[in-house]
Amino acid sequence: FVDHLVRMQAHYGAARAGQHAGAITYFAFLSFFPILALSFFVVGVVSEVWPGANQTLVEAIQSLFPGIIGTGEGQLALADFRTQLDRPACLP
Repeated sequence: FVDHLVRMQAHYGAARAGQHAGAITYFAFLSFFPILALSFFVVGVVSEVWPGANQTLVEAIQSLFPGIIGTGEGQLALADFRTQLDRPACLP
């Protein structure tokens, strides 16, 4: 049993499996944020173009995060996000 563990560890080191696992994890983590940004962009465009999609989007967000969208204090409005798209990112 011990010899099997020693041979496994030797093969793991010779194949540089630790470096490969680290590289896969690193790049998978880094690719998550561009995919997330792209998905927000697509949802925003679809909610502008498709009739009725805006209300469906609000209902879906309300079902996941109750009370986050609205006009009250501490709540977010979808119009606030759309007005930010009209301004360049470098301007306050």
